[in-house]
Amino acid sequence: MRPYLHFLMPCLVMAQEIGPISYQGSYAWTYKAYKQEGMGTLRLLIEGERFAAEVRVAGMLQATIEGTVSNGFHLRKESGEPPQFFNKLSEIPLLIRLPIDRPHDLIPLLEGQSPLLQVQERDTKGPLKYYCESRDSQGRMVKLWLTRK
Repeated sequence: MRPYLHFLMPCLVMAQEIGPISYQGSYAWTYKAYKQEGMGTLRLLIEGERFAAEVRVAGMLQATIEGTVSNGFHLRKESGEPPQFFNKLSEIPLLIRLPIDRPHDLIPLLEGQSPLLQVQERDTKGPLKYYCESRDSQGRMVKLWLTRK
């Protein structure tokens, strides 16, 4: 098992010992931007202020993010770059920019209760497909689609 995958295991074990998980989800994602497009998967774990995420592109692990509001967030890229530290979630360079600093604030977004992420389809468990438009650092349009797995 790759060393970056180990971070999710303690989170899942601790969640059973400490209390209920606030949010856990897996998503397929697709994005289109200026001269770029891609697809992959996203796994999220939010427990109170604790956050863990795993981003894959075409099945290959690309990055992991983990941390808390009080201690900040670490971004580790599989490319071998040194880990980066961010004080807020909104500072992390992702495909889209969301004005969200606390992990717990992502839950209403993923439950379809925020205009930042439009729900395109629902099933009996809640939002199934989402859509979001944003601008990259050069001001060009970026489109993102998420589908709950």
